[in-house]
Amino acid sequence: MVRTIDLNAEQPNCEPYAHGQDDCASELGKAGKDVTVLVQHGIEDQIRMLKGRTLFSKKKEIAAWDASFTTDSDEMVLAIATSDTNTPWEVYTTTASGGAMVQLSNHGHAFAEKNFASVNFLKCRSSDDKEELDAIYLVPTACAGSEGAPMKPIPTIVNIHGGPYSRVTDEFNPCYFMETQVLLDAGYGMLLPNYRGSSGRGERFAAYARGACGTYDYEDIITLTQYAIEQGYADKDRLVARGWSQGGFLSFMCTVRNGLHKHEWKFKATIPGAGVSDGDTMALTSDMGAFQEDLAGKPPWECDKDDTSGRTGSAIWEFAAAVQKGDVIPPMLIFHGEKDERVPLEQSVGFRRAMESAKLPFDMVVYPREPHLVRERKHIVDMIERTLKFVDLHIGGK
Repeated sequence: MVRTIDLNAEQPNCEPYAHGQDDCASELGKAGKDVTVLVQHGIEDQIRMLKGRTLFSKKKEIAAWDASFTTDSDEMVLAIATSDTNTPWEVYTTTASGGAMVQLSNHGHAFAEKNFASVNFLKCRSSDDKEELDAIYLVPTACAGSEGAPMKPIPTIVNIHGGPYSRVTDEFNPCYFMETQVLLDAGYGMLLPNYRGSSGRGERFAAYARGACGTYDYEDIITLTQYAIEQGYADKDRLVARGWSQGGFLSFMCTVRNGLHKHEWKFKATIPGAGVSDGDTMALTSDMGAFQEDLAGKPPWECDKDDTSGRTGSAIWEFAAAVQKGDVIPPMLIFHGEKDERVPLEQSVGFRRAMESAKLPFDMVVYPREPHLVRERKHIVDMIERTLKFVDLHIGGK
């Protein structure tokens, strides 16, 4: 949210001023003497005057912006860097009164003739009927009917965003490593769920993540996947769950709980990247230990010996029961960066050892030198190629 501080006060306090309850403010800017703010309003990105009118609003990602009044009127001119599923980031100009979007750059000219997918915005109620959930479903162009929905259910990758304080809208690279367009081009549908704990819906919605990771978020992913199946988008027999960071954590949870929900489907495989497998040890080892304590509810050193509440968000503690039930844990492809300080490599190493001990099928790739988000081009290319090959193996292609 936007907060204010009275610097003349004897004891200055940081007071709530705008946003943060039903939506999320992410950046501030200036237009003359006025303050502008970039707001995540549900699945829309908006540019607003602070506590004033909305200047621009689209169901698309705004990566950067600036605003200025014209010299001879009260009209406001905007410069916006934005993208969508079929268009890489470009700079546009428009006016706050609703003028045409004029493209100023041409960085994505190589994709000018490419149409990867139709974009479908989905909404449904949470399983406990407390919240409305939203997601995006991307239908490869070759599979889309006249209304943008698939002509028949298609093999689907449930691509889970990180954070948890993040969210997905219509954008060119929704989950970090440019793999989305490659997978769409190969004929795979893409479900992008905004689970409870995501940003864009304010403090109340975000608060679901604290002390309850692995509860509401996991249930929302299952609910949105089921909804995509019911609406004829996703083929229930060809599903893969993947994600990075918090998305990797939720991919681990989907692994150990696979098919244990009330619906008649399972993930055929999972792809956790830089994922948390044990919440308690994150408080001990992550470079954001206090943040991890917040997500867990409290650190392990404040727990009594028999207090296992921190295990709510620990896939490793559900592994043994999943193995005993049989036919739960699917094949896995695990990715991690060698120098990851946010989610240390040991989180994936621990799950790898569990898979080895149970003699279950998996592959694990550790990228040398890489921090939490993989950066080197050759590693990103390798990761995309491995992902495509793995998905082809387990849920087929076009």
